[in-house]
Amino acid sequence: MERNLLLKYLDEIHPLSESLKIFLLHRLRILRISKNDVLYNQGEILQMVYFVINGLLVSYTHIEERKQITAFYKEQDFLIEHRSFHIHQKSHCTVFAEENSYLLGLHYRDLISMYQLYPESNYIARFLLEYSHCLKDQHTALLLYLNRSVRYTKFKELMPWALSRLKLGQIASFLNMAPETLSRIRNTAIS
Repeated sequence: MERNLLLKYLDEIHPLSESLKIFLLHRLRILRISKNDVLYNQGEILQMVYFVINGLLVSYTHIEERKQITAFYKEQDFLIEHRSFHIHQKSHCTVFAEENSYLLGLHYRDLISMYQLYPESNYIARFLLEYSHCLKDQHTALLLYLNRSVRYTKFKELMPWALSRLKLGQIASFLNMAPETLSRIRNTAIS
C-alpha cells in the first residue's frame, strides 16, 4: 500500500509504464525510523534516495561549531542530498527523525538501472530535480530578508504546517536567527 502511494505520486508527474511500476515495487525498500533516530550522518556517502510516506525529518549541518538546520522533509517529500548521492561525495548534513517516520528508499544502483531501462523515469527525475532546486532557492530567498519579522512571516506563508510540527529553535535555525529573537517576533505578532 505504501509503495502504491509513491507510484501514484510519480504517475501524476508522468505516466508510468506497467513494467516500471513492477520494477519499483520490487526494488523499493521500506524503512521505519523512530523519533530522534538518525537516518544518516554528515560525512557519509549516501547510497539511497528516500520518499517520506509518513512523519517528519530534519536536516542539519555543523558550521563553525554550531548546528544549522538546512531542511525539513514531511509526507510526500523526497529526501536526497544530490552532491553525495549522485557524485559520491561526503554528505554535508545529518538527517534525523523529528517524528516517528515511515520511508521508502531506492538504492543508487537501482535508480541508475531505472534511468537506463525506462525512459519516462528520466522525465520524472528531471522534474523532481528542478523542484528540489526551487525549494533550495526558496530557502535562500527567505534568508535574504534582512528584516527578521518579514522573514518569519514569509516562512509561515510558505510552510504553515511547520508551525505545529517543529520546535521554535528548529525554525529559528532554519531562518538563521536566535531562538530568543524568533520568540520575541512571535510574541509581538500575537499581541
